[in-house]
Order: sequence, then C-alpha cells, then structure tokens
Amino acid sequence: MVLRDIQLPNLPVKAGLSVLLIEKNNLGGVCLNEGCIPTKTLLYSAKTYDSAKHASKYAVNIPEVSFDLPKIIARKSKVVRKLVLGVKAKLTANNVTIVSGEAQIIDKNTVRCGEETYEGENLILCTGSETFIPPIPGVDAVNYWTHRDALDSKKNCRLLWLLLVAG
Repeated sequence: MVLRDIQLPNLPVKAGLSVLLIEKNNLGGVCLNEGCIPTKTLLYSAKTYDSAKHASKYAVNIPEVSFDLPKIIARKSKVVRKLVLGVKAKLTANNVTIVSGEAQIIDKNTVRCGEETYEGENLILCTGSETFIPPIPGVDAVNYWTHRDALDSKKNCRLLWLLLVAG
C-alpha cells in the first residue's frame, strides 16, 4: 500500500485516535498545489495543443490552432482548487481537526500554533519543501522565475530559456 498525503491523517482516525493537522500554506501540500498536479494539468493542455497542431498527420484538419494562456492557467487553478476542496472534505469527514498556521514543536508531546498549544502522544512531521535559489554569482541581479512563477504566469513567453533544474 502506498501512503499518500490524504491517507496519512486518516490512518490514526481509523485506529480510534483524534488527529490534528496543522497546515502552514494550503491543504494537499506541494504536490497538489504547486508541483505534480498543476504541472501535469499544464502539460496536458500543451499536449492537446500540440496534437491539434499536428492533427493533419492523422487525416484531421484543424485550420487554425491557437491557445489562450490565461484560460489554461485558470483551468489549472480550478483543477487544484477542486482537489484541495476534496482533500478538505475527506479530512473533515474523518473528523480531522484542521488548523491553519505554522507549528512549533515545544517538546515530544507538545506543539504550538499561534497562541494555541496542543498535546498528544504521537507526532508525525510532514515538512513539505521550499524553493532553493542556488548561490550563483549574479542571480540576485536578474529577474528569475521559480516554479511558482512559471506555474502562474499568464505571459506567452516565446524566448529561448536556460533552465537550471534540480530535484
């Protein structure tokens, strides 16, 4: 069995334990909000556009093929929003208490979020990830994009890009 983000908080609930989930940003984490899901949604639009552009190879004539980047970005955002709401609904249906904020571990049984302190017997950390800007000389003097910028850009960029990708 593969444990996914949505399954993890539900396992203790099924064992009869109460669960508190503290989320700093958006439910669903990096993959759902700014990684796998939005990227694949954008790639599917690009693939559909490319298929339409080359449809004549398959005896399908499409006289004028174009795309609307702001609508593609809006579709990506709608897909992400729908899935985030699904995550929230599943957590709520399983009686998972959701708190928005940044958690601080006080000791092995205590966590603080804002002014509230929470105690429990077990603690599971799912830290997510952060964008790392490499210490390349001059990088702070140029206008660069992170993955977040690229996923939300509504500008049609037809430039040759130099990409530095690490993962």
